[in-house]
Amino acid sequence: MRFWFAFISPIYKGIAQGNYDEFEERFKNRADEFGELIFEQLSLEVLKQNFEDVKEASSYWNKDIQLPIYMKLSTNQSVIGLSKYSKQKMKKDSLTKLQNFAKELHIKNPIFVLVSKNGFSSELKALKSQEIQLYSMKNFKYLC
Repeated sequence: MRFWFAFISPIYKGIAQGNYDEFEERFKNRADEFGELIFEQLSLEVLKQNFEDVKEASSYWNKDIQLPIYMKLSTNQSVIGLSKYSKQKMKKDSLTKLQNFAKELHIKNPIFVLVSKNGFSSELKALKSQEIQLYSMKNFKYLC
């Protein structure tokens, strides 16, 4: 339905007449944005498979914070994360953003997860640890 109302419905007459130029232009300009929600949902599924003791998994939103990945483990530890469906590599500023969210939400000792369609900067790769986990498209093969 999202696809229909975003791309088809507004220009239905032209499509029905066989004119696809406007559709192709609209889709080209918004493809990454449109795929972001699906990528976030798939990222959450990948993470649920990678953490054995998931008690709760969802996104978290309030007026100031948007976290596409928020999980509570049975150990009462929290996992918070961001996903990026983009042509650019994810950079360290994404981790800094997550760390600031953790402080604002008073989350103690969280596990930070970053999921990127196109990989990570070398600076971010150097920070990878048990507390800072990086997931790329190769991790999605487990969904099949």
